[in-house]
Amino acid sequence: AHVALAAVKLWREFDLPGGERGFRKAIDLNPGYATAHLWLSLYLAAVEMIDESLSEIKLAHELDPLSRVINLNLARVFYFARQYDESIEQCRKTIEMYPDYLIAHRRLGIAYGEKGMFEEAEAEFKKTLSLSATDTETMSAMGYAYAAAGRIEDARNVLDRILEISKEAYVSPYSLARIHVGLGEIDEAFEQLEKTYQERHGILIYLKVEAAFDRIRSDPRFPDLLRRIGLR
Repeated sequence: AHVALAAVKLWREFDLPGGERGFRKAIDLNPGYATAHLWLSLYLAAVEMIDESLSEIKLAHELDPLSRVINLNLARVFYFARQYDESIEQCRKTIEMYPDYLIAHRRLGIAYGEKGMFEEAEAEFKKTLSLSATDTETMSAMGYAYAAAGRIEDARNVLDRILEISKEAYVSPYSLARIHVGLGEIDEAFEQLEKTYQERHGILIYLKVEAAFDRIRSDPRFPDLLRRIGLR
């Protein structure tokens, strides 16, 4: 119950101190509860306490080594730490255990993209979309990678496809923001990030460690958004 309430505080209310307290209280009550260590790790990553985050996620992995979510998030924390080789290796291990785990394929493609391994990234995103052809989060990551590789027309085609899907189903504005950043459309990116904030989407707590947004950190709108989220 403490972990569940802390999750709401962190990812919905942007109450980062409240989230941390709840996760730590749960660990005090049950030090062997892997989920509490996992979610504390994600909080620590969000506030750039990367060494502590890695320690917590590795402990969670020791407690529950077969959890696909924990295996995936070990790769994710390596990614936040900019340890892309380790992230790629952990994604591969996760996929070996769970071959059809869509999010692991997406995460592997993202890590490849940040290493500049764009052919490998494209192949992995296509594998992901073979599992779910309308997964807009994967399309977003793919569009961003296309833009980073200089394949502007391909990136715009992906963006157009996401916008078509948005006419029939919900699409997170965060997904649109990522592609706009890749295309250098900074005003449009901040417009979509503001919409994401208004939706109280928990993905925003990772803005300080998400590599896709490195190129807009110097914009004065970025620290203002961080402040409103509760990141300092």
